[in-house]
Parts: sequence; C-alpha cells; structure tokens
Amino acid sequence: MSTPRTILLRGLILGVLAAILSAGALIGYVLWYTHTDRMLPGVKIGDVPVGGLGAGEVVQRLGEPVEAAALQDPIARRPEPSPPLPALELRAEGQRWVLERAAAGPLPDWSAAVRQAAAIGRGGSTLSQVRDYLSGLVHGHQVPVPLIMPDEPIRARLEEIARQVHRPPIDATYDFQTDTLTPEVDGVELDIEASTAVVHRALLLEQPAVDLVVRPALARVRREHLASAQQYQIARFTTPILSADPGRVHNIAMAVRRISGVMLQPGEVFSFNDQVGPRDKEHGWAQAKELYQGEFVLGYGGGICQVSSTLYNSVLLAGLEVKERYHHDRPLSYVRPGRDATVAWKVLDFRFRNSAEHPILLGARVLPGEPQQIEVTVHAPKPVAGPSIALEEEDVHYIPATLVEIMDPSLPAGARQVVDEGHYGLEIKVFRVFGEGASKRRELVSHDRYEPKAGKVRVGVGNGPGADRLIDPGLR
Repeated sequence: MSTPRTILLRGLILGVLAAILSAGALIGYVLWYTHTDRMLPGVKIGDVPVGGLGAGEVVQRLGEPVEAAALQDPIARRPEPSPPLPALELRAEGQRWVLERAAAGPLPDWSAAVRQAAAIGRGGSTLSQVRDYLSGLVHGHQVPVPLIMPDEPIRARLEEIARQVHRPPIDATYDFQTDTLTPEVDGVELDIEASTAVVHRALLLEQPAVDLVVRPALARVRREHLASAQQYQIARFTTPILSADPGRVHNIAMAVRRISGVMLQPGEVFSFNDQVGPRDKEHGWAQAKELYQGEFVLGYGGGICQVSSTLYNSVLLAGLEVKERYHHDRPLSYVRPGRDATVAWKVLDFRFRNSAEHPILLGARVLPGEPQQIEVTVHAPKPVAGPSIALEEEDVHYIPATLVEIMDPSLPAGARQVVDEGHYGLEIKVFRVFGEGASKRRELVSHDRYEPKAGKVRVGVGNGPGADRLIDPGLR
C-alpha cells in the first residue's frame, strides 16, 4: 500500500521528469528554429516587426533594398522612390555649388540591420540561444537601422569643385637680364579629406549649407630663398651667337628666360625639356635652322641647343652631377667638340641633379655685343669650399670625310663641281679636373664620336648621248 509520502515522492519525480522533457523539447525546438531562415519572435528592424518571418517575407515587409547576402535570398526588391531631399549648399572661395542629398546620404543600411537581426539567437551556447528565444517572446529584440554615408558621390563632387577652387602658386623669380626680383604668390587648394568630413557632418545634421575646407598652396620658391641663393656665383660659361637669324635669336631669348631664375634644392633634378616645354608654333617658337641627322633644316625652336649646351658647361664647372646628355651629329661652331648638349622634345633631354649640399640658382641672359653672347651662371648661398674645377680634352682624333665623285656628262670633261662639302668626324674625351698639383683628381665626363659625312662632287665627262641618265637623281 502506498503511503502519502510515497505518493508525494512519485509526484515530485514525475514533475521533474515532465520539466526535463519540456525543457528538452524547448531546447530541441529552439535549435531547430535557429537552423531555419526565420527571425526570432519579437524581432523588430527599426519600427517594422519581422519576428517569425522568413527571408523573402522580411524583404517584402521592409520594402527596402537588401543585399541578397544579408538574407541568402535573391528576391530583394527596391522600394518606391522617395521624394527628393533639398540639396546641400557647398561654399568655398566666394563660390557656391550644390550636392544632392538623395545620392550623398545619409542612407539607411538595411542590409546591415537585417544581418544583425538574423544573427540574434544564432550564436553562442545552447543556453544563450534559448535565452534569446525566450527574451524575444517576453521583451522583444529592437534592431536599429544604421546610417551610412557613401563616400564615392561626395568625393566625386568635391574633386570637381577642387579643380575650380585650385589656384596654383607662382614661384618667386629673379630676372638676370633686368636684375629684377618678382616675389612669390601663394595659391589655394581644396582639402578634400577635411571637406569630406565636413560634408558628412552637415548631411547627418541636415544642415542647409556648409563651408568647405581650403588650405594655402605655398609657392616652392620664395623671395628670401632667391635673395639667399644668388649671393655667390660658383660657375659661369658663355657662348657666342654667331647667327643673327631673327628666328634663332628669338628662340634663344625665349629659352634663356625659361631657365633663368630656376632654383633647385639639394637632390632635385633639372630637366631642360620639362623647363623649356614643347617646341612648336602654338607655344610661341619660331622656325630657324637646326641640326637633324647631320643636316641643317628648318624647325621650330631652332637655336635652343646652344642654350642647353651653354647650361651644360656651366653645370660641369659647378661640379654638379649630369644625369642625361647627348652630343650633336657633328661638331658645332659656338662650342668646342665634346662640350655640346643637344635636346629634342620628348626624344633627347639634358638633365642634371643638384648634388651640392645647398640650394643652387640658375642665371641666364643674353649679353650685348658683336656678337651677342649667351651667359649661364650657377649661384649658391655660400662660396665653393671644394677644389677649383676645369675641363680638359684628351684623345682627340679627327676622322676625314670621304669625297664621292659623280660622273656628269653635262659638264665639260675634267670639270669639277662641289655639290656637298660634307664634314669631318671627330672622336674626343672630355675630363672634369678637380684641384691642381698632387691633389688633382680627374673624372671622365664624356667620350663622344661625331661621325664624318661624305661630300659629293660632280666630275665632267663631256656631253655624249644618254648623259641625262648618268646624273645622280639626287643632284638634279
């Protein structure tokens, strides 16, 4: 016979077993539920209840664009277009622009909110998953919709504005021809990074207008730099302008102005082509004779090679490092062989580096006289402390030009008529010499070879039949 105590004990055991079975059933149900694509009960995204909804149902309920990856569901659809928001006014340097808020933001990040909502109850231990499930039933889960600020449309607009705001600085210059120093003029530029942050804040706070951030664009060369750099002349070289052709003189004067007053900090590289610019009619250059494949031809900018050659010699005498230099096809009259530097736009350049430990300033001018002269000087803020520098030539070998005879029946027998004198060739080494006496040091600067060009002479052989066919067609 069962006693009351036995009945009570049995009841307790059955109650515990029922509780265990119920808890097990709940745990099993929660584990099953969290393996579906349904949101936990009580979940809200913003103000929209989505608890118990599957992936596709969440998208339809929100009516907003959601990345498929957020729900693993491809049926995401876009919402109905919202009414346009008022544009944000952007201001800088007395100018005004607008930025449409609809594209710039802030925009709700529905995908991030859905990912956060879908993760509720699907992480941590089994106990925490059950707790999240029960908490949703009792209290619910509120998931805020974060706002995002897409940088791309904002930066694209700011880059457009930056081009309109930008006022490039103008370096201070010193004109050696007129002994005139022109001070620098600082420019301005838009600070895109700082302006982006300002625009973000204005959009979030729904401000009607905002001032963009501009900063000064400082001139690289300032008047005090020039005043200091020109104190000491450390090198000078001149070449005579032997041809008074107006086009050549114009081009020389133009190139001289382009290189005069250029200042280089230690380690900076000077490019003649970059400094002087393209040589064509549109850029103000005149036609004059220039060397092309050993022949004198008309070309825009003819004559500026004399400027680059004069600069080359001054650079050598200043002890600076030559990075790129080419010689002409033939020796020239205005400078000694091995001491020339030819240039051609986008093809041949003359470049050197300021290998000194201080800034240098280039001076250039056309000196009056008969003939006029090109003068190029190099200046520094302190006198040269090292040894003196000189240039020496060595191993000079002249290569005579051959003479091609062309039989010409149109000339009397034995008559000779020079058509092209050609020119001799030459091989030469140029050394830079530092110091004198026992401490003298020599450095090979160049080893050039100027190829000879054959001359042509007509030799008369009388006026016989078929004479016309024997004449070189190139000599007609």
